Amino acid sequence: MSNLIKRFKEDLQLAGYAKISIDSYASAVLRLQGFYNKHLEDITEDELRQYWLCCQNKFGWSAATLRISYSGIQHFFYQNAGPILEHFQQHQMEA
Repeated sequence: MSNLIKRFKEDLQLAGYAKISIDSYASAVLRLQGFYNKHLEDITEDELRQYWLCCQNKFGWSAATLRISYSGIQHFFYQNAGPILEHFQQHQMEA
């Protein structure tokens, strides 16, 4: 498990989230990463949109499942904006 995911789960725990919510949110983030097979910080906004469209149209996810995925991923990127932005800026400077 990556340090970002571990910290994400700890942050949710400290915020008082139930274990099932923590596991669901972390699973949503890991599913996204597995879908694109790349670092989370390298996934673009358009790729997120395409991911959820694929989950709905190809995999038949219900609205409730999509909301859980969206919420988990949204929380992850919101809580980890600093480290992700630092990673993005570092890659921009290398290019």
